Parts: sequence; structure tokens; C-alpha cells
Amino acid sequence: MPGEIRMSKAVPHERIRPANGLYAGTLVAEGQEVSVETCFPIQPIASQSSICPSICGTIPADSPATPQLSTWWVSWPIQRNPLGGMPGRRTQENAIAMNNKMHVRLLIVFIAFLSIISGTRLAAADTCLTDSAQADFQNGLTATIDLTTSPGDIMLLKPDVIDQQNPTVGTSGVGVTTTTWAGQTFTPAMTGQLTKVDINLFCSGCTGTTPNLTLSLRATSGGLPTGADLATATVSGFASGASAFYTATFASPYTVTAGTQYAIVIRPTTNPAPGTYALTRSGTAAAGSNVYAGGTRVAGATSGTVWSVPLTGGVSTDAGFNIYINSGYVASGSLTSATKDSNPASGYSTTWTSLSWTGATPPNTTLRFQVAASNSNSGPFSFVGPDGTAATFFTTTGASLGQFNGNRYLQYKALLSSSDSTVTPVASDVTTCFTTLPPPAVTAVSPTAGPTTGGTVVTISGSGFTGATAVNFGALGASSFTVDSDTQVTATSPAGTAGAVDITVVTVGGTSTTSGADQFSYAAAPTVTAVSPGSGAVAGGGTVTVTGTNFVTGATTVSIGGAACTAPSVTSATSLTCTVPPGSAGTASVVATSAGGSSPANALYAYVALPTVTAVSPAGGPTAGGTTVTITGTGFGGASAVRFGASNAASFTVNSATTITASSPAANAGTVDITVVTIGGTSAVSASDRFAYAVRQTGEIPAAAGGGTIVARIASGSPGCSIDLANTTSFVPPSFNGTVPPLGGLKVKVIGCPAGEAVTLAVTFSNLNGVGAMKYGKTPTSNGASVWYTPDGMSIQGNTITYSVTDNGLGDDTFTGPDGVINDPIVPVAAPTKVAGIPALSGWGLVILSALLGLMFIAANRRTAP
Repeated sequence: MPGEIRMSKAVPHERIRPANGLYAGTLVAEGQEVSVETCFPIQPIASQSSICPSICGTIPADSPATPQLSTWWVSWPIQRNPLGGMPGRRTQENAIAMNNKMHVRLLIVFIAFLSIISGTRLAAADTCLTDSAQADFQNGLTATIDLTTSPGDIMLLKPDVIDQQNPTVGTSGVGVTTTTWAGQTFTPAMTGQLTKVDINLFCSGCTGTTPNLTLSLRATSGGLPTGADLATATVSGFASGASAFYTATFASPYTVTAGTQYAIVIRPTTNPAPGTYALTRSGTAAAGSNVYAGGTRVAGATSGTVWSVPLTGGVSTDAGFNIYINSGYVASGSLTSATKDSNPASGYSTTWTSLSWTGATPPNTTLRFQVAASNSNSGPFSFVGPDGTAATFFTTTGASLGQFNGNRYLQYKALLSSSDSTVTPVASDVTTCFTTLPPPAVTAVSPTAGPTTGGTVVTISGSGFTGATAVNFGALGASSFTVDSDTQVTATSPAGTAGAVDITVVTVGGTSTTSGADQFSYAAAPTVTAVSPGSGAVAGGGTVTVTGTNFVTGATTVSIGGAACTAPSVTSATSLTCTVPPGSAGTASVVATSAGGSSPANALYAYVALPTVTAVSPAGGPTAGGTTVTITGTGFGGASAVRFGASNAASFTVNSATTITASSPAANAGTVDITVVTIGGTSAVSASDRFAYAVRQTGEIPAAAGGGTIVARIASGSPGCSIDLANTTSFVPPSFNGTVPPLGGLKVKVIGCPAGEAVTLAVTFSNLNGVGAMKYGKTPTSNGASVWYTPDGMSIQGNTITYSVTDNGLGDDTFTGPDGVINDPIVPVAAPTKVAGIPALSGWGLVILSALLGLMFIAANRRTAP
């Protein structure tokens, strides 16, 4: 059986002296003592080529002259390299001689016997299978791959292909002699090396000497051969009178160019005696046949110095020929290896470890691999790359083959490609490595019980745990596990049902056999299905009812967010009450714990923080209420009230946990705090929640002159700006340019503005009747006197005059500094601005006026006469 028998026993033996070196590859001198943990191959008695075992062991550094191996074992090589070689080919060829071979052989048997009776397990056997010889690769399947040009290498095929040909010939031929040469012109379709030519010939009446013929390549001019030979080859002499193709291979191939016409020329070195060589042609004896479009048959008189195109029945003919051109390496090819059999021992399983290779990839070439595995020698074998799909490839030697573990058989596919026809990638050897492992064994588990909810950390003892891929509690996989060593695994139990299950460990070697030593019991744990109420203030103190299962009087506790819910009282197996501890805002898990474990943390209790108001918009509105206010903040979920000062909002909508839309109730002018009420409490007041009630428009004020009414409103300004109704009145202003304003004026007082605020006022009269507007009052430059002036930004639209006034600026009647109050004592005055008309004269008046003007003109002329 392939593998190693290991044991951990101190066994005395004679001093061992290596003859050539150590199996592990570390060379030692004759007589040198063995170093720590090494192996000695044992030289076979019968044949140097026999497969032989090795003694492996560990010798303490302070061992006496006759040492004891603290641990030793016997190892058998799995495979021998038929081509020979050093360990680089994954086999050990070197053997060392031992003085007492029989003693060693008996010692091996003794060690094996001790291993069996002591229960020592067979350890993993590391094995590598290498393809490096031509025969190795030829056992596989190839596609456009060359395995013969360089035996032992995989490379792309560089084929000769027929580029031009004429297979159509008749039964007639033309004689070819040393003085009468024959030939055929042709035009290649591809550029490459002309490597060989097949030419159709026969020898008429040849019964004696048949000399060789020379076939050469020449350039053409005007459709005829010209110049010296570009390349020559030999056709061996023959005597057959039946036409056949004879091959001439060029020792030095000539590179022909696609589209350029060339000629092949044939002639014997000497004439046969007796008989005549003949070139087979198309057509019949009486009629020619032009069957090849790229050229024609030519004849060369006087030893090929005078060339012509012969006609038969007025038609040219063509020789029978094949033109072979080599254009370089093919673009791609592949080799699928023979099936690799890991042949694990009974009860063992295979771990495929690595794929490695030696090769060369010149520029513009690639060498890639895919691998397939199966537990059937006949497959199917589906080739994939490192991600398990056919779209990827192994491109780095030493790649892991872990995805194929558990499969006995494996094949690799080498894929070669080149975008440069002059070069090819090369693979010199390919190696697949694997390990066969026995199934694991479980000898003990601790603890042996846990809750059905899982989560118990269990220590599993046994053997063969290295590389474990799964740990199962009955039919369920462990929530997590860690392989601590080959003899210990730590696993976390999954949720299960009450009762006993077997804990099994799975490796590539198989699944551990169940026994009483691997059993683990699940105990019922409490569950929490509901908490009522499901939320409360972060201060805690409320009483909740917890509903669930498996509650035990005096033995079940409850925690909320990790803090104990105090005074638990179990009223039944499915219900208990307790007092909520303080907590932090957010959801907290409600967990019941008893002897069977703890309930899953999937029941939640929500700690609700005090809501906060960070902004309100708009920040003010009329005292009549009805302003839609957007309130921004946090913790608004489930809000039960919104208050403007002490009054509830007329209505409100919770848009989200951070936004509420509320309608302001009616209130007196002034500023109030908007607060939000939730289960977490009432938001604290701050400057951010202020809302200013303001009078932004007057009612209809009777005009002091001209009849009708006047209405004033704040067109723009801070939300806190309000019209002081008690101090906003109409009045009769003084005369403007000697005329009393026909509609009187209006005194407006604005209060509650930020200091220095600029406010736009709009004053609407019943009927301006086309008159303009002025202001009469103090200005910043009038030294306390009231004057007429034009207000800032004034415009008149219909009966409405709009203008701007500024606190402590133009339009304000007090200049004691910005105070948020604008006194506009004499504000827009409707005054006439039309130019007075010139009275019109009657007709007689115009006559008299004209006469007077004429008399005055005459008098003036008399005074100026000489």
C-alpha cells in the first residue's frame, strides 16, 4: 500500500551511516551522524531499479554513540521515474548502501508489526505524477500540437500546407531530358517558406538506369521562368511507367510571397538509359486543357535557356503538382493528458494539492491550463480554471487544485497559443500532486450538552482532523469551527431540537464513524415571542409582559439590552413580567435565560429618546393661526402631540422620524416654543424651536381724507416683524407744494423685527386715481426736521404703493439706534403730481392779442430807423 507507517515509540538501533546521502535531499559525508528528522533510502538487494522503502526518523541532538530514534517510520516511494533523474522529477533515484541489509529488512518488519499492534494510523502519502517524456504526452490527446520535433516538449504545430495544386491530369505527358526541360508556373496565395513540391511524373520505357531528377524554383517574367534557381531539391530516380506524384523536399526552403508568380522547373541529372522521363499534363493527346488559373505548363529548350508556353490543339495545359508552404506555427493548440489515477486505499480519499509545470512563453505566446476531475475513469471530465468555470485558466505554476478534492481521477489540459507565427510556447513537464487520507475519528466531546438554540463551544477530540471541511451536529453543520490540530477541533453548536445527536467530522478522507463517544445532547431553552408594551422611555421603570415558552418559576431571568429586567415574576410557562431597566435610545434585545440556555436575541424592546426640535420653518405666522410649519428634529416617530406654547397644534402629520408638518393654532402676538411629545417625553425648548406670532396685515382703515379705506401689509421681512395695530392710523398730512393730498396718509408702526431689519411695506388705497406718492417725515440727514422725500424702492401697481423702510434708516422716524421697531409716522402720501394747464383764449382774444403784437413790432421798427 502506498504511504508511510509512522510510530511514536523509542526504538534502539545501531548507528546508521548513510552511504550517498539523505532521502530528504540533504547530503552528508561518509560516517556523519543523522540530523533531526530525515529519511534513508534502502538500497535493494536484487535490482537497483526496484521500488524500495526508506527509514525515516528524528534523532535528538544529544543522542549517544548508539542513539535512539525518538520518532521513526518507514516510507515507500509511490512512483519511479522511468527516465531516471534526481528528485527534481519527483522521484528519488539515489540509493545508499547499508552494512547490514538483513538487519534493516527485519527492522522494517518489526516496525510495521509494532505499528499494527499499537494502533498507529497510516499517515498521508504525498505523491506527484509528472509527465515529462514524449511517451507521457503521447498518451494524451492533441489538437494541432507537435510532440515530435522536440521529444519531451509540448509545442504548437508548424505544418506544411498545400497552398497551390493541380490534381487534374490526363493520360498524356511530355518528355523531360537534360536538354528539354519542363516546368509549371504558379501563384501562391500565402506568404511563407516553400518546403516541398509534389510533381506528377512517369518514366516511359525505362528498364535500365534511372538517374535522379532536379526540381528547382525560379522567378518568372512575362509568365515564363527567368533567372537562376532560387532553391533546388531532388526527386529520386524511378522506373515506373504509371503516372504518380513524386515529392521533392527543399533542404533550404525559399520564402515565397503571396500574389507573386513563380515557376517550378524539372529535369533529369542525366537521361535514363533506356527510356524517357515524362511530365504528366492535363488534356488529351490532341486537345489541351487549361485547368489551373494561377499559371501554366512551360517548356524550356536548350537546357532551360529558352522558355515557352506549349499549346495542344491551340490550348495550354497544366502539370500535376502540389505546392507546400509553411507559414509558421498555428495560432493555438491543446493537449489533454492521460487520466491520472490517485488510487486511494480502501476508506481513503484523495486531496489534490497542486498543478505545476516547466515551460517557456516567448513574447506574444501564452501557456495556460485547465483541469477536470471525476470519480469515474470514463468521466465525464469538465475542464475548468481556478474559479471553477470554463472561462478561467491556471496561469501560475504551483496552482492549488483543492477544488478537485474527493475525486479519484484527474486530467489536465495544456492550452498553447501564439499571435506570432514565428514563435511557440513550450511546456517541458507537467506535474499533478495529491495526498490520500484516511477518514477522521472522534473519541470525545466536551461539553456533552447545550441549549437547543445552539452557540455552545464544544471541544472535539480524536484523530485525522487536519484539513477538516465540515463539522456536523447530527444532520446540521456547526455554526463555525476551527481545526486546532490533527487531534482537536473546536466547534460551535448550531440550533437544534431537544435530544441527543452525533458530532461527526468531515475531511477529504471521509466522515468519522458515529459512536457513543461523539454524542451531544440538546436541552430546551426558553423563547421570547412578544414584549408588551414594545417601547418606553430611556429612563426605564415601566413594567413589561414577556410572552414565550419554557419559562421556569425561580429559574428564568430576562435581560433587555444586556441589563437585567428587575423583579421578574413568572406567571406561567409562557408569560412573565418584569421592570424595564434604564437604557440607551434604540432597540434592545429581550433575552430570557434558563438552564436550557438563552432565547435567540430576536425579540426587541425600543428605548425611545426625548425628541428634539432643531428647526421650524417658517419661524413665524399670523396670530390668526393656520400657518403650515415644517418642524425638523429627531425622535418624532409615534409623536402624540405638537404644541405651540401651551396650545396644541390645530393639526399635525408625522412625515418621518425627523420631520413633522403642523398647522399653527390662533394665538396672541409674540414668540412661543414649538414642542413635540412622544413616548420618550417632550422635547426640550431652545432657540431653535421658536415661532413668532405676528400681525402682517391690517384690516381696512378709513382714510382720513377723500373717503375710502386703506390696508397696509408687510410684503417681506423677518417672520417676527409685526404691524402694531394700536399705533397704525390714517391722518391728514400737511400740504405738498401748496396742495392738500387728496387721500390723506397712513402712519404705520412695525415691531418685533431684528435690529437693523429692512422691511417692504405695501399700502393699498381705495382709488389712487392716477396720483403719485411721497413720504413726509424725518430722514437720517434732515437733522430732526420733517421733510418730503421719495421712499426707497417705491413702485405703484394699481392702487397699491410698495416701498422699503429700514430700522434706524430711511423711513424710520427714530434714529436712536437699531431697535427692531420702525416708526413710520407719515408714510406714503397720495399727492397730485400733474403740471397746471395754460387757460385757452377765445377767438376774439386771439385777434386782439395778434393786433397788440403787431403794433409792438411796428413801434420797435420805428425806434431803430435812421
